Amino acid sequence: TFDDLEWMSAIPRDSFWWRLRDWAVENLREEDFKEMFKGSGRPSVSPIHTFLALLIQLKKGYSDREMEEESRYDDRVKLALLASRNFKGIDAATLCVHRKRFLEHGAANQFFELVLASAKEKGLFYKDNLHIVDSFMIHGAAAVQDTYTLIRKGILRALRIARLHGLEEPLRATLRRTDYDEPGKPKIDWDDPEARRQLLEELVHDALRLVETARCLCQRKVGPFDHENRATLGV
Repeated sequence: TFDDLEWMSAIPRDSFWWRLRDWAVENLREEDFKEMFKGSGRPSVSPIHTFLALLIQLKKGYSDREMEEESRYDDRVKLALLASRNFKGIDAATLCVHRKRFLEHGAANQFFELVLASAKEKGLFYKDNLHIVDSFMIHGAAAVQDTYTLIRKGILRALRIARLHGLEEPLRATLRRTDYDEPGKPKIDWDDPEARRQLLEELVHDALRLVETARCLCQRKVGPFDHENRATLGV
């Protein structure tokens, strides 16, 4: 539409969103995904949209729910998805189903080899993050998460369980970072290797301190907590 011509021009041409879009125009075709949906009817959302959504998740760290929201409201995401501005978005359930089909039919291997080959040239991913893309195939239908996200979620899970036993406050007191309850990734400059290194150091420190403190607290407890809840806390 004429509206598409106007809003697309407002997004910087040298941005990740345009680079991903240009790469997709050159490398992705509807027929490439045909076999994956054979016998199940036409998919409600183009597999090109969902495949590109997975790449955006790898780059930006969005969960499936966050990706659903971004694909519905963010013009930059719609641009990268090869969608129009009135695109209604991709729901989280569809993302999960399509991801499972990609992996089961081997399409992920083919396309991600292509992504890895052109990532450096096109600037789709940070060089340090290529291992995240390469590990995509082992995650099955689960949301892909990088090391930062996995550690943060592990810490959050331990804190939530500790809350049930009145142990959350002493555990939180040992942590350097105070943003574990904030949605999304920590607010750092993700283009800066030193900032990413420092964040990872703080996360690892917090995780180790959490485990150490939880062990000490469990040893002081008496009763059924000693046996059942040590395992629940992961210590």
